[in-house]
Amino acid sequence: MLLANSFDGSLVRDRLTSWLGNEIGLEYTYKCVPVDLVINEVFYGSYLLCEQVRVGDNRIEIGTPDSDDETGGYLLSRGIPKVGDPDAITTRQNMKLLVKSPSHEDAEAAEDEAQRAAADKYHDYISDYVQNVEDALFGVGYKNAKGVSYTDLVDVDSAVKYWWVQQFSKNTDAFVTGSSYYYKKSDAQGGKLYWGPLWDFDLAWGNDPLRNRDIDGSAAYVLNEYKDPWLDQLMGDPKFTAKLKKFWKGTLKKTLAEATEKGGLLDRYYDEMLVSWCYDREKWGDALYADEAAAESGADVDMSLKGEIKWLRLWLNHMSASRITSSTSLGTPAARSRSSWTARKRGKRASSRRKP
Repeated sequence: MLLANSFDGSLVRDRLTSWLGNEIGLEYTYKCVPVDLVINEVFYGSYLLCEQVRVGDNRIEIGTPDSDDETGGYLLSRGIPKVGDPDAITTRQNMKLLVKSPSHEDAEAAEDEAQRAAADKYHDYISDYVQNVEDALFGVGYKNAKGVSYTDLVDVDSAVKYWWVQQFSKNTDAFVTGSSYYYKKSDAQGGKLYWGPLWDFDLAWGNDPLRNRDIDGSAAYVLNEYKDPWLDQLMGDPKFTAKLKKFWKGTLKKTLAEATEKGGLLDRYYDEMLVSWCYDREKWGDALYADEAAAESGADVDMSLKGEIKWLRLWLNHMSASRITSSTSLGTPAARSRSSWTARKRGKRASSRRKP
C-alpha cells in the first residue's frame, strides 16, 4: 500500500520504525521503500510503498484456524469497537480488542453458513485465551486461577521490544487506535500471544506537537501516556523490568546510535529523500501540524528537510540520555505512573493517506 505520511514533515518516521523493528528482531515488521508517484506524467507526491498488516504468505505467516486446529493463528488489534461488533473482545480489565483475522466480516462476505459458525467458534476460543492471559498478568504471582504463568501464554521477548519502541517513540497512536496489534500462533508454532507487528508511527519520534516538541520540559522525560494495561501491569514484575533494562543496554541503545551518528541512517535518508521531499512540498505544502508544532515548541523550527532531520536526531539523542532509559527508573512508581503532560484533544484526524 502507499502511505503519504502527511503528518510527518520528514517523511521518514515510518521508514525509521520499519528499519528499527527489523534490526531488533520484532517479527513480521513491515518492509517499505520510498517512491515518487507519477500518473500520466503528473507527479502526485512522495509516498512510502509499504507491506500491509495482514495474515498471509510472506507477511504474518501464522496460518488460520480450521476444524483440525483452532489454536491459531489469530490477528488482533486495539481500538474502540462499534456496539454489537461480533469481532469485539472486552476483557475484565476493560481491554478492548478486535479480531482482525479470522473475522466475522470475512465470513459474512463469503455468505457461507458453515464459515459463519466457524467464526463464532474461533472468536470464543481467542476470547477465552485473551482472558486467560489477562488473568495471569493480574493474578497472584503473575499466574491465573489454573496456576498458569503469563510467561507460558505470551512471548515475553516481543513484549519487551514492543514496549520499548512504543514508549521510547512516544507514539500518539500506541494502544489507543487500531494501529496496535497482537497475534497468536497455533500450538504447532508454540501457541503463544505476541505483541506486534509495528504500524503507524508518523505521529511519533518527536512529532506530536503538544507532547514531543519540548525537549527541555517534562514531556521528554516521561513514558508514553497512552498505555497498554497489560504491559503496564508487567512493570511491577522485577523479572520483566530486568529484561527491559538488559534489552536497552545490550541492543536498543546501540541500534539507535547507528541511526543518529554522523553518516548514519538519518543522514542517508536525507541524501536519498532531498529531491523527492522538495517536489512533495511544492505539490502539497508543509506537513499537517507543522505550523502548530513550531508554535508549541517555542522555538524557531526549521521545517526544511535538513531541519526536520536535525530535529529528529536531536530528539532521539535527548531521549536516549533522559531518565526513562536509566536502569534505576524502570519499574519504579514514577516510571509506571501516567504522564501529567496534557495531551492534545484526540479529535477526528484527517486522513494521512493522500489519494491521487
